[in-house]
Amino acid sequence: MRRISVIIALFQLCLSTAQKNDKNQIDSIFIQTKKIEIYAYYDQNKWDKNEKNTYLESKNIIEIPKKHVRNKVTLTNKDIKKLKKSIVKSSNKIEEKANCYDPRHTIVFYNENNDIIGFVEICFSCMNSRTSDNFTVLKDKMLYQEKLFQEF
Repeated sequence: MRRISVIIALFQLCLSTAQKNDKNQIDSIFIQTKKIEIYAYYDQNKWDKNEKNTYLESKNIIEIPKKHVRNKVTLTNKDIKKLKKSIVKSSNKIEEKANCYDPRHTIVFYNENNDIIGFVEICFSCMNSRTSDNFTVLKDKMLYQEKLFQEF
């Protein structure tokens, strides 16, 4: 019985440490963030072959062809705070993901100089995403934000 109590306590400590580490990383991202844009676009399978998946390269976004953009939203400061709060509360892991990966949204984060500091590309259909190397903490957490994005 005592072993089980020790194991549970260690598990809770590890979980608490991981959540604190995630929050610190998220805080660091949002401290740098001065602007966020959300792009919604049409099915990339209908894009020209040389346009598909070439608009994102590492930490930079190349212009998404206007003919493919459904809408683009620039978040207000109030929206950014709301997004951060929702991300911090979100789960870390998506348990079931499909293999289709047909992203229709990209969230781009900018600093005070209007330079891109990172991005998250999302496919809500299959619950998959990809991020710039410095935004991996947001990879699954951002997938829980679909309802909030619709609100924005």
